[in-house]
Amino acid sequence: MQLTFYNSTATSIPLDEMTISLNYQAEQLTECRITWQSSSEQYQQIDRYTLFNLKPELRSSTTVEFSDNSAIEIKATKR
Repeated sequence: MQLTFYNSTATSIPLDEMTISLNYQAEQLTECRITWQSSSEQYQQIDRYTLFNLKPELRSSTTVEFSDNSAIEIKATKR
């Protein structure tokens, strides 16, 4: 299964491997969480277009540099 996100410029961000978690309380959906490994290039796209509310005011003020080889785990949660 592949999930593809599109930003406002119609650039796509495909996710090939992800975990989707649905949490229920009293038979009502209360939370949906998508977790995936991202490359530094994908993360930069997500950061550049402020996808998933990864806005600077919601994140740490510390600038982090990622190596090109490292996988970055992202969890996007909708409550």
